[in-house]
Amino acid sequence: MNYDLFLEARPWTRDWGNSDPHTYMVLRQGTDMKQFDEKLNQVLQANYPDTDHNLMSRKYSDSYLFNRYENGLQAGGRIEYVRLFSLIAFFLLIMACINYVNLSTAKAAVRTKEIGVKKTFGVRRISLIKQHLLESFIMIALSTILAFVLVWAALPEFNSLAVKELRLEISPDLVLGTLGIVVLTTLLAGSYPAIFLSGLKPIHILKGNLGANSSGKHTKESFARKGLVIFQFVVSIVLIVSVLIINQQIGFLQKKDLGYDKHNLLHFSLEEDFQLDTLEAEESIPASTTIIHEIESIAGIKSVGSFCHDLYGDHGGMSGLDWKEGEEDEKMRFRNLEVGFNFLETTSIQLKEGRSFSTNFGNDESKILINEKAAEIMGFQDPVGKIVTFWGEDREIIGVAKNFHFESLHEDIHPCIIQVYDDCNQLMIKYEAGLEERVISDLTTVYQSFYPGLPFEYEFTDEDEYRLYASEHQVSRLSRYFAAIGIIISCLGLFGLVTFTAERRKKELGIRKILGASAMNLVRLLSRDFSLMVGIATMVGIPVGYILSQLWLESFAYKIELSLWYFVLTACITLVIAWITVGVQTYKAAHLNPVESLRDD
Repeated sequence: MNYDLFLEARPWTRDWGNSDPHTYMVLRQGTDMKQFDEKLNQVLQANYPDTDHNLMSRKYSDSYLFNRYENGLQAGGRIEYVRLFSLIAFFLLIMACINYVNLSTAKAAVRTKEIGVKKTFGVRRISLIKQHLLESFIMIALSTILAFVLVWAALPEFNSLAVKELRLEISPDLVLGTLGIVVLTTLLAGSYPAIFLSGLKPIHILKGNLGANSSGKHTKESFARKGLVIFQFVVSIVLIVSVLIINQQIGFLQKKDLGYDKHNLLHFSLEEDFQLDTLEAEESIPASTTIIHEIESIAGIKSVGSFCHDLYGDHGGMSGLDWKEGEEDEKMRFRNLEVGFNFLETTSIQLKEGRSFSTNFGNDESKILINEKAAEIMGFQDPVGKIVTFWGEDREIIGVAKNFHFESLHEDIHPCIIQVYDDCNQLMIKYEAGLEERVISDLTTVYQSFYPGLPFEYEFTDEDEYRLYASEHQVSRLSRYFAAIGIIISCLGLFGLVTFTAERRKKELGIRKILGASAMNLVRLLSRDFSLMVGIATMVGIPVGYILSQLWLESFAYKIELSLWYFVLTACITLVIAWITVGVQTYKAAHLNPVESLRDD
């Protein structure tokens, strides 16, 4: 609509102290945003010299991912979750590379004769490195093709999980990015095995000495392998801790008392300009008043109230309130909740003292309610009857509402001024439990009798509250998958290392069995080192998980306390998974026939 019409309908928006509505601008290509913001604030200061606010612009394309600000500066938002999952994906790739490195170096004996013969005939080391890197590249390229097939197959399920509509479309950026990942993975996974295998000396190969002696003493190579497995389990432990704490925090958010009853509540909007002009009255009756009378007669409706703005997050705000005679206010910003007469009763918001709004008193439009936080800010011991001045008018406080949340629990409760209006265009309906279908059907009939041809669009309050934490719910679901993938990769690495260790110590195990060692003794012997590795990973991973979880929880004003049981449970889960992984293979090795173990190739 024409902006002059907007100003005519809402003349108060001409005031420089009013921040409504949002402003969108098309800037010239190459505009310096910092200089533009400086000029923007010069205009503000010239027209509103008493303000202590600054204006800032942001790209519209940043509004979704970069949606959190602190002290006038961009401080993150949903982009943090994009970065988080990108980092987790990178660590999972590193873990897979570690498995490749471990298994390649552990199985070096398979390639020793080939390498020895080639070196004896004068093949240069650089040629061997190129050969091994090429083999790694081919394997990783084939894995990438398989990964694309899996992504294509899993994308519908992922879109459902993440509530997105992503498509797999081949583009130059995708091709170049994938090629870069393949090359990087080749270097990460293939370099060390290539250098290690190409560095073996023919004389050592012929003697069968590849870095570990028959007594099974650890070498630098085995320490490196075990260190890499420990790193894998550290990442897995951090992921398990994160899943537990994210789920607990989301459960806490859903169960927390918000200061009102969100159940069996639905709300919908009225057409703002609609008024009944068919009644015999000089002045038209507000649509909300008329429709409320109709709705109250529906069976199953317990209460009807009305409100302005959005229920969650956008209540409007105000500053410049004066509540102490002769003293300047502290420029404190208050939330401005504009409601109808029966709103508090419909939502079951409790009063600490005083009374609620009522048509029985005749002039409650000039009165206000405040919440406990506002009373605390104002320093009133007995707020009822006190006068607060704003917008050039004196307003009497008639009651104090107990603190309630109509914003995300990322935010602390803000001081709130509650004003009453007789014509708010959002209706709140409290209905009896179990009668949703009948109530919605009757509401649809009433609504369409006032707005013929328009669909009746409504929302449930508990679903609104759920959407406040949509990002957290998605993080919770996706983190479970990442944790599962991380554990599987770690277990594959551990399984491979156990298999290799059992193979190397096959003769030792055979001799021990001949000398009377039981199968369980051999299982404990093989499992001891791996249990120690997982134990070390646990001691490293739990503090890291604690620190990262604490940082994530800092974004919430209301959060769980980190309890010891989260970390004890994580340690137990990790140890059990590791013992199962190790136990299966060690049990199999311990039951080999000693004759087979001692027979030479």
